[in-house]
Amino acid sequence: MNTVDALQDAFKADPNAIQALITNRVPCNLKLAYDPYVVVDQPPVLQSGHWQVGALGLVNAVLAANGLPLVSVKFSDECDAEGRHKLLGFCEYIPSNGDGSKNVD
Repeated sequence: MNTVDALQDAFKADPNAIQALITNRVPCNLKLAYDPYVVVDQPPVLQSGHWQVGALGLVNAVLAANGLPLVSVKFSDECDAEGRHKLLGFCEYIPSNGDGSKNVD
């Protein structure tokens, strides 16, 4: 079983729990923000220098540190009545070239 399959199985077992874990972020410090493996984000609504980390950032840190493919989440294109996209599941992360095209070698 690969990482995506394991995460998909967890999502199928309890979609609400997995969505809560994936979409929630906690504040983190600059040292964690500059870690070579942990994926963090800097929300546009916060002032510069405020970083957040979520469960997927830690999962990808473990994968990256072990030379394994990273994972990403898939969200619906449509929004619900409150403007939120629905989590659909997981897939392997494929980086883009910065111009919208996929970096597939």
